Amino acid sequence: MEEIGNYNYNEIVKGVKEDASFRIIGDNCNLKVGVKYERGQHHGNMYNWFASSIIMQTKSFHELPDIPQGQPQHLPLSAFLPTEDDERRLKNDYRFLIACVAKDFLPNLNFLFDSLPCHIHGEFTDELTKQNLVVPLQVLPLNEQKYSDVIQIMEHYEKCIDDIYASAGKPVPKVPVGGDQLTRERFTGAKSLRTGCITDQDRFDHLYPITFELWHTAMNFLMLIFKNLFEENSFEKGTMNAARIKLARKTVKKEVQHHYDHDKDFFLSFLRSYIVVALCQFFGLDTLNGEPTRNIPTDVATEDLNSWVQQTMDQFIDEYVWARGSDATFITVQEHTDIVTTPLQLVLQDGSTIVIHVQQRKKTQVQQAEYDRVKHYAHTVLELGLLYMQFLDVIKVPDRNRLLTTFKYMMQVFKANNSRSKYALEILRFLCHQQSSYNLQTAHRAVYGLFVNTGGKIDSHIPANLQMEHIIRKVKKLYKATGPNNAEGAVIKKSRALAAMDQISEHYDLSSGVLVRANRHKKKSAQEDELKLINELKETKPFKGQQGRSFDKFPNITAPLHGSLKEEDYSAWINFHKKKLQFESGK
Repeated sequence: MEEIGNYNYNEIVKGVKEDASFRIIGDNCNLKVGVKYERGQHHGNMYNWFASSIIMQTKSFHELPDIPQGQPQHLPLSAFLPTEDDERRLKNDYRFLIACVAKDFLPNLNFLFDSLPCHIHGEFTDELTKQNLVVPLQVLPLNEQKYSDVIQIMEHYEKCIDDIYASAGKPVPKVPVGGDQLTRERFTGAKSLRTGCITDQDRFDHLYPITFELWHTAMNFLMLIFKNLFEENSFEKGTMNAARIKLARKTVKKEVQHHYDHDKDFFLSFLRSYIVVALCQFFGLDTLNGEPTRNIPTDVATEDLNSWVQQTMDQFIDEYVWARGSDATFITVQEHTDIVTTPLQLVLQDGSTIVIHVQQRKKTQVQQAEYDRVKHYAHTVLELGLLYMQFLDVIKVPDRNRLLTTFKYMMQVFKANNSRSKYALEILRFLCHQQSSYNLQTAHRAVYGLFVNTGGKIDSHIPANLQMEHIIRKVKKLYKATGPNNAEGAVIKKSRALAAMDQISEHYDLSSGVLVRANRHKKKSAQEDELKLINELKETKPFKGQQGRSFDKFPNITAPLHGSLKEEDYSAWINFHKKKLQFESGK
């Protein structure tokens, strides 16, 4: 087993010799072991262990400069707030995502998707199509909730890095490490505790940078969406729960952390149906196969069509996604005339005074707001949904510039939803170090190390911590398979050989001519379900302004969600934390 475990270790050494880089990711691995006959002194146990993996990177970014970009405290607010360039980039991406939906349902809007590329290409997209090698390290019987154990985990990382580079005959560089939000905090805290040590290894200097991961970020953003748009007691057409009931999606629950895949699949169908109805309203389509009657390209030369589409879709995104100039809120100004009495003191000739009261008419203007809360709900579906869809697309086809732009908008939403949001602060930390503390070489390695290409294609990336979840599932399966001999040492030794055991199994099947009697199951299309939702929404007409409408369970919903942020308070929060991050010792 030890020999099998060393196989991929040798592959890592070979890659390092060829100037390849790698990163380490870790996550807790909780194992519950029961007993057949429970007695007073004989109970089941919960083991809080820690699993880690090495992910070989397919690009090292040696061509980028390794000079620090600056200091966090000197970053302007434009590094954290969406700029005009960020808005332009996001609108272009939204145009692509919306056109993909239109292509499936609205054939007569072909001017939106005729020249549509297969993917949104980034700066290094074509260089990231190689499959990543993922090598599990041995599971450690350590608990990340204890700093004493976290320090032992990081000491283990330092030893692994030192052994690998010593075997390759190369000096030890800095290696990115990461985990979910809790793991990142623990690693940062443990590194801070060792700041005063003498040697680089004791200070964990080679474990740099320390980053958080994206899969749990996506999950928390979907939790935010469900918090604002899903209510189990709401049965009105157009709401998420009514759609869930109509489609009989019994596995969809508000507890997203326990039903993430089902909730994600359902919400994307719900979002796509709202996008189709919004496009029908904007372009004047009576039916899905009908001809557009509004906002159509009349007398537009072929060479100018792309520019016209961009301007038209910019208008659509402004009005329907970001609710700019929407009639969902209607302000009326009413004039009131009041009688105002002013006391006037007069001095008479004999020196006495009298007070008389003079009455005057005074006109005042009072603003009153009337709301279409159903339309506000619809705007919120598009605002949050397209941002979530954008984040998922960046994960599939990674690009640093797109990720930074998406994070700026997500940070606003997280902060507006909860002023103490830990993910808003985590994104702020990420943006701060990416644009100042790290040099460009380190910044790019940190970003592209957050993804694992599992299929060797342009769009076959998944978050690194999702890959870690798959490995943890295998570790648990391995633990159960050891039966009554599930000694701690045996499981730890076998866990290191997981990747090689998978490779041996695949090679054995291939060399022995094992017949694969079933093809991989294709993902079942949700288009039929989405058509049901579209027909129902066309009856509700959520984007047709109608003052006074509201859903019973969403009487105060307002779009855009980030509109509730006070600019001064938000800027002060950013300035306060970027100064603290200047002196963070556990970067």
